[in-house]
This record gives sequence, structure tokens and C-alpha cells, in this order.
Amino acid sequence: MAVDYMGGLQMVDRNERVPLSREEFGWMLFQWLSLRLTEEEIQYAGKLWSIPENSLALRCKFREELMAIHTWMLADMLQTMFPDEEEFHAMLGAVLSQIYEHLANATDVDYGTWGLSLTAKWNGYSAAMPSTHQQGPLWVLAKHIDSNLFGERRFDFQAQHAMVTYIGVTMKHLGKTLAKYGIRE
Repeated sequence: MAVDYMGGLQMVDRNERVPLSREEFGWMLFQWLSLRLTEEEIQYAGKLWSIPENSLALRCKFREELMAIHTWMLADMLQTMFPDEEEFHAMLGAVLSQIYEHLANATDVDYGTWGLSLTAKWNGYSAAMPSTHQQGPLWVLAKHIDSNLFGERRFDFQAQHAMVTYIGVTMKHLGKTLAKYGIRE
């Protein structure tokens, strides 16, 4: 048996994972992301990434960028969990529709347009990753995100390093979280 985060007991499967229905799994993913987009978490990440607090427009842009990078990480890891493309898109679509409805604050844009802008950001992230920089691909990804936020790359080593660490740690913890769950058939 395992104890879930809500304090209840759950049975685990033979791989020591908590079996969830697809709906429960999608809800758990949405909850994971919503916890990363609380005002406190955004402020914390903003301080790490040296985002000035006095610019409301930049803070809003930063929140959108955080949402995009987290959903990109989530999509990347879900693709491994769901090698069947149809299954992957169904799970990702279920999570993204919840994000759009409850977290995106996209009042002036429809779901399709929001999804296309998200996909464009993901393509930029994916293009940055295969690079062979001496600091690793996350360094290039962090430079790309910095350019998205400020229109050009800042030469702030500390902010750049904080981004790399934040993204790397988040990816590691997301992978560990996803490994705890299985989908009930």
C-alpha cells in the first residue's frame, strides 16, 4: 500500500506504482502544474531568474513562459509514458484543456490559438536542446527563454545558471513523480 498526498491509502501495482484511471492521472498532472504556477512559486522563480518585480508586463510574460516550459517538460515526459501517439495526444489534450480553462488567463484568445502559441514556444525549446554547448543543452535552452522574455539575451551568468538549475531540478522531480503512477487499464 501507498499513502497518496491527500492522506488516503492506495494499493500499488507490481511495479510499486499507484494505478490511476486516465482521468485521475490527467487531474494529478493538472494539479502538479497548478502548484508550479501559484503566485508564490512565480515570485520565487522570478527572483531566481532576476525578473524585475516592477514590470507588470514582464511578470505576465514570465508567467506565460513558466507555463510553457512546464507544459513542454510535461509533454516530453508523457511522450515516453505513452508511446502510442493517439494515446499521448489524448492525455496531453486533456491536461492542456484544463490548463487553458483554469490557469492560462487567456480571455482574449481561443483554445486553438492558445495551443498554437504554446506549440510555437515548445518548438523553440526543442530546437535549443540538441545543441552542444560546453554547459549542456539546458544552458542554450535558458538563453532561449531569456531571449523570449527580454527580446534579447541578457549576459547575466547568475540568472542563466539559476534557470538551468530550476529547469533541471524540475525535470528530475517531474520524472520521479510520473514514475510513481501507472494507468489502470
